[in-house]
Amino acid sequence: MSNSNQTLACILYEEKIKHGDYDVVKIEVEMDDGSQRSRTLPRFSGDKGVEGLFYVYDEFISQAAERLGFDDQDYWTYWPDVLDPVSRRKWKQNKDNINPNGRTADRFCQEFNRFVTLYSNSACPRDDLIKYIQSDECKKPRKVNPDDHATRIETLCLYANRMEGLEAELTEGRITMFIFNSFPEPWKRDFKIGRGRPENADRKNILEYMNLRKTYADADEAKHKKRKNEKNEPNFKEKKRFTGKNSEKNICRHHGTHPWNECSLNPQSKNYFMNSRSPFYRGGRGGGRNDVGRGRFNGRGRGDNHGRGNYNSQNQHQGGSRGDNYFHDRGSNHSQDRVSSGNNNNNQNIYNHNGDAINRYEQGFAQYNNNNNNNNHSRGHRW
Repeated sequence: MSNSNQTLACILYEEKIKHGDYDVVKIEVEMDDGSQRSRTLPRFSGDKGVEGLFYVYDEFISQAAERLGFDDQDYWTYWPDVLDPVSRRKWKQNKDNINPNGRTADRFCQEFNRFVTLYSNSACPRDDLIKYIQSDECKKPRKVNPDDHATRIETLCLYANRMEGLEAELTEGRITMFIFNSFPEPWKRDFKIGRGRPENADRKNILEYMNLRKTYADADEAKHKKRKNEKNEPNFKEKKRFTGKNSEKNICRHHGTHPWNECSLNPQSKNYFMNSRSPFYRGGRGGGRNDVGRGRFNGRGRGDNHGRGNYNSQNQHQGGSRGDNYFHDRGSNHSQDRVSSGNNNNNQNIYNHNGDAINRYEQGFAQYNNNNNNNNHSRGHRW
């Protein structure tokens, strides 16, 4: 949670030096032999902040003062040329109070440090920057490489040592601990478990371990994104539905020429013969209970023509306890006619009725296969 009273550091973690963002200026220096030598240097502007001021100063020292062999007076002469008008005015206000005889190279370095403090808007910029380095603002971002992150933290620490403040200058050991503590908590915990205390570890070993953890984290993230993208694909469910075991188990177990989910004997199929929309629909509920199910080929009713069963059940009644004797005991000629003269007619009717139904079923199934074959030929062979 951010603190409203917290003092912002004069240099931030995200701020980076970009050489192309600076205007350039050429300075010409007269050498002892009378020749002229020039250098092109970046120019500082106030919007670049303290880090930009350090960058321009370091270029001024390395590219001009050291290479051209500045004497004490040259520092004071050429430094204002690399400042924009506003910063040049602030520099001259401090310069004018210095005796010309006291304008040495060492005094120039001291005045530059005060100039940095002026732009930092703090009396102790070193203390503020050290607190900032230890805050959550300087934790390693997820996408940043551990080596690049460690370099940035080390750069901030070195800038802090160049500023004024009450804090002691940061040592190499303390800088190493700042780098270690800026990594994610699980990584630090695992390092302590596997490699001991970080105070006794070398910075190189710490970064080697952190780079390894970053590699594992990137691999896990890549797998997660791949699974997420596959789930978002529109054809993912269809692909998942048709992948798996051999599809031969879907072949109809009765006929073996078509899938089971298209068979007319499958109650879950759209081609089920009892479905009114099926090409194999036969109408009615069929024969009596002694046939398959509640009747497969005969008309609606609980039997064929007489009794509760079909032809086979009537033969059983004739030989059983409720056969011919049952009708004779009733003393009815009508019953005698139903048993004696009706059996032959019933046998013939049942045979004709079942035969017609079987013919209709075979004709419907053949028509269904022909339709499927025609559709397949129109679409082209699929192997």
